[in-house]
Amino acid sequence: MVYFLTVRFHDGSYVSPLIELHNNLGERVIFRLFFTGGIQEFARSLAEDIARRYPAAIANSPEPPVSQRRRSEILGDVFSQATLFSLKNKLGILARIRMESALKWRLKEMGYDENFIALATEYLLASIARKPK
Repeated sequence: MVYFLTVRFHDGSYVSPLIELHNNLGERVIFRLFFTGGIQEFARSLAEDIARRYPAAIANSPEPPVSQRRRSEILGDVFSQATLFSLKNKLGILARIRMESALKWRLKEMGYDENFIALATEYLLASIARKPK
């Protein structure tokens, strides 16, 4: 049996943030489609942390003074916070997409080039999909 829990907005539109299903054993399973609590703020804090540790001027230079290994360490350290955030908030697929988009736009506003933004979002997605050891 499937239940859609709906929310009505001021403009009259409806959205279903939760879908409740019952699995084969009759246990209730709820899928959370939307997570709105703090994704924008968290993405902003990640971008600011990246900017502090690896400024756009260094990231965008043709021959950066920082090695690829060091850049990977910096991004790994920054996005270790994303792994914990993902586990704490149980992010669904739409929340992950929103976080990726928010980080992408924030880095673009800060002056990072497309190559670095693609690399950073790849690290983000790998981090929020990873389970800690």
